[in-house]
Amino acid sequence: MVTGTNLAGSAGTKLLKHTAGVAMVKDQIELLGGRVLMAFDDIVISTEGLYRYGSERLEAPKAAVALTAGEVLYWDNTAKAMTNVVASNTKCGVVLEDALSGDANVIMELDNGLNL
Repeated sequence: MVTGTNLAGSAGTKLLKHTAGVAMVKDQIELLGGRVLMAFDDIVISTEGLYRYGSERLEAPKAAVALTAGEVLYWDNTAKAMTNVVASNTKCGVVLEDALSGDANVIMELDNGLNL
């Protein structure tokens, strides 16, 4: 399980409802329905819950790559980390602050509209 931190509060957060196929904890990041989502709260399995599909500012785990502000981010579902490597990863956001390869997290905007 991988979690991030929503830094925007409720402002600028876009939510959707989904019935969880697995138990989720608050801020857990998962690939669901071809989109990278973050659980808004703890969600019990087989229960409807809220998920963020867009957020103006959040902190998320990243791969061991350097990232530049403005760069497009992809979710590597195998490594459970944000990356700039396209490969078979899911486009989901934009880097808001430069991050060094040794940094554990990236400050980003979650924007699933990028992969429509």
